[in-house]
Amino acid sequence: MRVGLFLAVLALCAGCISERMGYAALDVEPPRPGATYHDAVTTLGNPMTVHDLPDGSTEAVWVGTATCGGAFEISFWGVRLLRLGNTETVTQGRRLVFDAAGRLTASWPVGEGDPPWGVVPFGR
Repeated sequence: MRVGLFLAVLALCAGCISERMGYAALDVEPPRPGATYHDAVTTLGNPMTVHDLPDGSTEAVWVGTATCGGAFEISFWGVRLLRLGNTETVTQGRRLVFDAAGRLTASWPVGEGDPPWGVVPFGR
């Protein structure tokens, strides 16, 4: 009986994780060459960073994360005591460069994933 109760509690605490935030939440094509900065913001939302380059062009970077997997957590009164899981978090982004006239001249993806796994006590 104790084993059955333990397995039932374990099943209630385990769960799937699927979360997308920022650029990773968008499943849209990046703007085509010649598009304006305004077109890019309309399509992708506000960028994380915008830098003016020495030649008068502008570089804008959009970044987001996508997490999926499963995890089991033991906590007591909101304090995490133990976390077991296998989740994968991937950072995705897009870097766009606009010329001095505000037209898109270059676009490439940025980011990489780092899948954490294991026993993580008292932390994330």
